[in-house]
Amino acid sequence: MVATSSANVNIGKLRLRQDLGVELFRPSNGMMARFPVRCRIDNQTELDYFKAGGVMPYVLRNLAGGAVAPAPGSRRGGIALKQRGSASRALAHRR
Repeated sequence: MVATSSANVNIGKLRLRQDLGVELFRPSNGMMARFPVRCRIDNQTELDYFKAGGVMPYVLRNLAGGAVAPAPGSRRGGIALKQRGSASRALAHRR
């Protein structure tokens, strides 16, 4: 027999680093555990990704709408390129 648990988290209007409450139900003994947690969405970009259902849905939704979403941390639209090796540097010089 496999024991399962279910958890409920009431996020309401989610904010950055918000304190939340978790309710964990254990069917094996019928007990409910409640404990506090802190949301680890630390910046607005992460919150936007979360609300969109993830990074990929966020990017695809923006592309489908015709707008190019700036990459997190970049100063211009498009994809942020980090200089990590000769291939990255060569790609950056081709633009």
